[in-house]
Amino acid sequence: MGDPFQAPASVSQGRDEGARAPYLVCAMFSAEYRAKADALAASLTKLGLPFALFEVPNVHRSISTRGVMDMAHCKPRFIAAVLAKFRRPVLYVDADFVFCRQPTLISTFAADGVDFAIYNWLADLMNDAWGPDPQRDARTPDGAPRYWQFGFGVEKVSQNQMLCSGGVQYWGASSAARGLLSAWEQQIEARPRSPDDELLDYAFNFSPAERRDAKTSWLPKDYVRCIHWPYVEPVINHPDVPARRVAGNFDYLGDARVDAAELTDISKARPFPRGAILDVLDQRLLFSGPSGAAFSMPLTIPLFL
Repeated sequence: MGDPFQAPASVSQGRDEGARAPYLVCAMFSAEYRAKADALAASLTKLGLPFALFEVPNVHRSISTRGVMDMAHCKPRFIAAVLAKFRRPVLYVDADFVFCRQPTLISTFAADGVDFAIYNWLADLMNDAWGPDPQRDARTPDGAPRYWQFGFGVEKVSQNQMLCSGGVQYWGASSAARGLLSAWEQQIEARPRSPDDELLDYAFNFSPAERRDAKTSWLPKDYVRCIHWPYVEPVINHPDVPARRVAGNFDYLGDARVDAAELTDISKARPFPRGAILDVLDQRLLFSGPSGAAFSMPLTIPLFL
């Protein structure tokens, strides 16, 4: 396998005090993401974490609609190349994340022999996602949307199947990790217009040998915290509102990426009533009464926006 990457745009060993850190944070970014990558690097430097960020000329079509079909630029190929280059586990992050606190959980993975870790919606018993209310344009003093509404939640549960958010991923320096990366790459090559995180789901869920061989751990929400979880204090944060899905941009796999026979329907916990509107400025929940009259109640949990 050739190395499709330029020299690292930024490499730091942090404050290891002469000892090699148990893992390396890595990311790849194209030129238009330079400012995002700089913010990521600054957050890692502040925490003394070792990292290698690579500027790449292109990304694969499974990552972006502007991407290319060259498999040299897909995510599993990149992660495998970083594992081979640095010969230690890696924590892959998308370049538009930032680190807010020490990710202490990650340091335990190497000692525990974990091959693969990622956030799994199916394994999370409270995952309701909220987003800005499109009917209300009011803003907070710092420019953030003031009113939020329930967006979606995953009510299915499984410890063996996976529906992932792929912005943060841990990969061990092991043959089991390489086997799962290879299965993922094969799925991307077969379906290059599908999102790579959905293809990772498919590779994990329908590659029983690779799934069996890899010791897996599920990351908590605070390690891949997106703004649609305003009730979660981030360790690793995605500060931007995720882009909405647009029909035709990708060939989405949907339910085809899971084995439905392994899923169970349950009623998961909810941080807020789904019918309420969240007022993040006044820290209140807004409701419409049966007669149409509005009323509100104070929040009982903190927000992190």
